[in-house]
Formats: sequence, C-alpha cells, structure tokens
Amino acid sequence: ALTKGGSSLNYHWQEVSSPSSGHHVALASGFDFVVLQDRSDIPSRCCYTDQDEDFEASTRALVQLDAAIKEAGATTVLYQTWGRRGSLNRPPYFQSFLPMNDAVEEGYRRYASLITTDGRAPIIAPVGSAFELVYGADRDLWYRLYDRDATHPSALGTYLAAIVVYASITGLSPDGLPSALGISGAEAELLQGKAAEALASV
Repeated sequence: ALTKGGSSLNYHWQEVSSPSSGHHVALASGFDFVVLQDRSDIPSRCCYTDQDEDFEASTRALVQLDAAIKEAGATTVLYQTWGRRGSLNRPPYFQSFLPMNDAVEEGYRRYASLITTDGRAPIIAPVGSAFELVYGADRDLWYRLYDRDATHPSALGTYLAAIVVYASITGLSPDGLPSALGISGAEAELLQGKAAEALASV
C-alpha cells in the first residue's frame, strides 16, 4: 500500500505533486478512475466548525488533485465514508452516528461541487449513505458493519463499501452480486438492496 492510515486529501496531494513518490508514478500509469477518500472526520467539519484548517486544506488539495487526475485522462471518484458508531472515536460535536454521517455526506457534496464544471463532474460513491440505509432497516446488521474499533469496516462493511464503489464506477446494479467473506445470502441481498437505494439517491 502507498498510503498510510488516516491520510487526508492534503497528504495525497503532497504525494502526487512529488515526482519521486509512488503516488505520482501511480497516477501516470493509465488508470481510468482514481478514487479519493479524505480522513473520515475532516469532511464532517464543514457543518460544525467555522473555517476549519483541515477542511480548508482538503478543499484546496482536492482541486489540485482533480486537475492532476484530469490531466492524466482519468475520472475522479469521491469515496463518501460513514459516521462512526462508537462515541469514543467520534468528534465531540457529534452525539451519535446519524449527525456525523449526515455531516460527512454534506462535506462530500461540497467537495463534489468544487470540482464540477460544465464538461466534467466527479462520481460520488455513496458508501456512507448505504450505511445509513442499513441503520434504518436492520440495526443489528448495521452494528456489525463495523470492526471492533467502531470506526473501520468489518467484513460486512467492507462488502457493502465494495459493491457501492463497484456500482458507482461501472454503472451496473449491485443486485445479484455474489456474496463473499462469509456473508450469508440474506445479508448480501439486504446490503445489495441498500446499496442500490443509496446509488439512486445520488
């Protein structure tokens, strides 16, 4: 892996803009799509703090990253993450999953608006929106989307994220995709349905 955990868009831009970095080399390798993810708490700050330095740095970096991706002939995909389940790992201004998830979603909307022009727009992969739809449908299954740290995804959460990203990029429906990672057919069917709902809302 080229990227360390907890990396921000600003970190990604610093790496991409360095000719000796692996990120710079990778971007020049002829990819059709480049998926960008910010550190998961930064987009949420758009709604709860004024002129947050990290959020402002991310917006500047995103514009630069998108320009570099465009120059490389690829499409930018924004990987919209999710609110955290556990209170210990949530920013203090969020009392529960839903407010943080909604703020993250709004942050990615603002990111997308920054790099949308008449001739070019990013793809938003609404993974966090799918997490919220599972939350509304099956609270136990939603709980199990998370790893033990209540922040990162479990196998279930990873499967949900993967099918949302797959469908976002290909334009194909997630319905009927094979289950994997020990996920039951019933669980896969529910996750696929919520992924499809999330995609329809973008």
